[in-house]
Amino acid sequence: MTTLRHGIEGPGDHGTFRHLAEAGEAYLKPQPIPGLPAQIIYESVGPIFSVQPWNVPFWQVLRFSNTTALVGNTALIKHAETLR
Repeated sequence: MTTLRHGIEGPGDHGTFRHLAEAGEAYLKPQPIPGLPAQIIYESVGPIFSVQPWNVPFWQVLRFSNTTALVGNTALIKHAETLR
């Protein structure tokens, strides 16, 4: 949690997006599996669909779309039709 304007606490700020932009490539590098002649390779899988409530905080939508786009996927976001 970070403190936003007027002392209100929120889930993040521009520092999170800056971190993804600077260190995102390091997260996607192939990682060796200890003890095996194999490695983990991160690849895009295509469009990723997400249903978000219409009154969701904008931060949640950005968090989904930024990490999805980092890998090279397309983010499809639809507003939920029913809410209680």
